[in-house]
Amino acid sequence: MRGLGWSGFIVFGVCLAGAGFAASRYLAPPKEAAPHAEVAVLVGKARVVVNSAFMVRRADRLGGRIDELPLALDAKIMEPAGPLRPLGLRDADSAAHILYVTLLARDEKLAPSERTARLYLRHLQPEALPSVAGLLRRAFADSSPYRNEDLHFTPPAGGLFAARCLRIQEHEVQHDVEKAEDQPAEKPALMLKTCVADLRVGGVDVRLRFSQSLLEDWERTTATAISFVTALLRKQD
Repeated sequence: MRGLGWSGFIVFGVCLAGAGFAASRYLAPPKEAAPHAEVAVLVGKARVVVNSAFMVRRADRLGGRIDELPLALDAKIMEPAGPLRPLGLRDADSAAHILYVTLLARDEKLAPSERTARLYLRHLQPEALPSVAGLLRRAFADSSPYRNEDLHFTPPAGGLFAARCLRIQEHEVQHDVEKAEDQPAEKPALMLKTCVADLRVGGVDVRLRFSQSLLEDWERTTATAISFVTALLRKQD
């Protein structure tokens, strides 16, 4: 070190500073996108570009590759849903038109249109009853993984649309609402009277969660979701 002289120390210091800058650049945590910023996300093999205001989880604003991307929109105006409230509670009427849209990696083994025939059918009670808007309704057996749910589907086998909806009596709703006061928002008791339906749009599978009040207008609800996801996929072009 004595042979370096002042010039050597200067060069050595510059090298250290450069190394520190490089490390801070590549080791620093990724920056979260600002509200209403466009974020590029890779879901499975599909790249989508999403306005961060639609994102349910703040961590997804970092972008990159993720297994699933939950979004929420106002189905009436196709705008971000804003602060989310639980569906199904009596004091949450404003949440009845919120549509939760979760993007998932495409399942090559089971298409959403085949779920009723290949997955649900063996768990259903034999009796089929009329539902709403041209749908049929069959109850899941109590011994099935979907007990306390009904399947509302397009005849004959739900190829066009099928939704699992919670089957809850009025006194059970009131009981769970009272229990829910001290529970975090993600607890099942706060997600009463909802339906879940699966679709495929381009290179992604799509899971919808919505209030049962939207079941009567299932064609418009699914069309809204398809239009919304299609626009996200097109933004990459």
